[in-house]
Amino acid sequence: MSEAFGFCEVGDGKLTKKIEEKTEQEEILEAYRSELIKREWLVAIHNPKSKRLEYSQTPNGLRALLAYRKMTDDLDNVEIPVDSDVTEDYIAEMVRDQAKMDQVTDWFKDEKLMLEHKDWSNNETIYVPTPYGHDLFNAMVFWISQKEQRKFERKKAFNKLKARVGKELANIPVNMMKASVKMADAQKKMEKFSGGSTKKTKRSRKDDIFGDDDRIIININNGVKKRKPKKKAKDDDYDWTEFGSNNPFGNNQDYSFGLT
Repeated sequence: MSEAFGFCEVGDGKLTKKIEEKTEQEEILEAYRSELIKREWLVAIHNPKSKRLEYSQTPNGLRALLAYRKMTDDLDNVEIPVDSDVTEDYIAEMVRDQAKMDQVTDWFKDEKLMLEHKDWSNNETIYVPTPYGHDLFNAMVFWISQKEQRKFERKKAFNKLKARVGKELANIPVNMMKASVKMADAQKKMEKFSGGSTKKTKRSRKDDIFGDDDRIIININNGVKKRKPKKKAKDDDYDWTEFGSNNPFGNNQDYSFGLT
């Protein structure tokens, strides 16, 4: 299966769009998007400038969003990508028509988008958002805001990278163990190929050409320089001084052994 430009070539030679696995949050946002489109608060458009599929609020969708935010104070810190003059005109329209606002309030309560609640601190009636209402209008802001969508994509890419790096770090001990096993196997094969172990054998004292009493230190350039000190034997038959008269090699013995 080959891949190019986001497409996959299947067995029959046809190209199919490569689909990435969606996160749970993406699936929830898409479900709310479908509901917003069904309510006719959101429409899909093709933006000729960005050459992309985008979503835009309808006039009724914007009215519903502004009314919800005004009555519940929810999403008041979220930026709505709408011209401020347009927002003020819609809010002024709602304030002027109190009968219309009462109708919207009842409809929001019937749709479980908000609840009427008693504020016991001042004994006033207030309207609070339901979890469903908050998520629905929050999704609406997401789909009409390119800024929020880019922020979401950056966070998604970061989490994906973090997960991949974490997986690679977790595999390091396993990979190191596999590498050690391979190195051990390679060493065994080299030893077998060379006919034995590659370890150096310790030289035996019996292989030394000099005995303890006859050990001579030889300098390649200057011949014999000195003898290694030895322990004195119990019964001395000879005087083993280097130039003594009892030297068994003779007083004029050449100690160079042909090396000078």
